[in-house]
Amino acid sequence: MRFIPVDFLFTEIIPRLNSRRLSEVYADKNQYEIFFRNVKHPRTLLKRMQGDFICNDKFISNEEAIAVLSNLQDVIVKPTINTQQGQGVFLFNSNALSKAELEQKFINEIGENYIVQERIKAHPTILIHLHKTP
Repeated sequence: MRFIPVDFLFTEIIPRLNSRRLSEVYADKNQYEIFFRNVKHPRTLLKRMQGDFICNDKFISNEEAIAVLSNLQDVIVKPTINTQQGQGVFLFNSNALSKAELEQKFINEIGENYIVQERIKAHPTILIHLHKTP
């Protein structure tokens, strides 16, 4: 069996192949549309960066953000910093949530860094491969 010991991977290989300084730049998924312009992204409906809301590339108030959120159905919300592999991602529907419930969830609970995007459907070929058992 061939493998790389974890301690060697993290102390020797990763530091040589990946600049720590540059990794900080790519840490915030809210910036991916800027850094990866040639990649197709789901449509962004709202961003929260360092506690500030952004919609259509403009800063908006908390009240305006809650108004946007109150009209959203079947969208994806995902944290943008210090997450990986779908951690913290959830499907959101505003349905019958009150303004107070939206404020509690999106201003107080989720955190200061997340993105709200349209939900995309996977191509049937991908779904077939995901559901195959080895």
